[in-house]
Amino acid sequence: RNISYLLFALLFINYIHTVRLRTEDWRNDKTLFENVLKYYPKNARAYAAIGSYYVYTGKFNKAESYFKTAKGLSPNNIVILRGLGVAYMNQNKFGLAEKEFKRAVELSPQDDEAGNLLALIYQYEGRQNEALKLYQKYIAMNPYNIYSYHNLSFLYIELHRDEEAEKILMKAVKNGVISAPIYYALGIVKYQKGDLKNALEYFIKS
Repeated sequence: RNISYLLFALLFINYIHTVRLRTEDWRNDKTLFENVLKYYPKNARAYAAIGSYYVYTGKFNKAESYFKTAKGLSPNNIVILRGLGVAYMNQNKFGLAEKEFKRAVELSPQDDEAGNLLALIYQYEGRQNEALKLYQKYIAMNPYNIYSYHNLSFLYIELHRDEEAEKILMKAVKNGVISAPIYYALGIVKYQKGDLKNALEYFIKS
């Protein structure tokens, strides 16, 4: 009986120790997928997940490194191409980001997320007409992509094309694509048109 108790105690201690170690592994995406890489060092998804973690935490140079490794293992993975492009974009490496987003769109023309990011690059580079065409294209393709509405409406506002901005924003609201930036942009449009009452209402909603 004493030996049984001793064995049970040892097993219980081992169990607690294992749980503690696994809890550390699951602390965040970085620790989880670093543990995956110990056993599967050529797992592209694991590298991409750690890259995404570094994007989220604002460490874009580290994110770039992990996404590059992931791309080397899986060169035609759309998610990896987008992630690498985002890492480049946040370091103002717009030419490199454009290349990744274009490749993603080539591989998957229906990928409105990559298309929207490519349009954003054009906007940053001052290629406003190209950006407008892409935003319009991907809104037509997916009328529920909130980021396309955000970016297109603010581009219209930037170009002082308030009527077109209001039209696209109201289309978003009609389609149920509602967010703080949508209402904020509507507030700006109404304010610039001198409609202070409605501007205030939209700012409050935002």
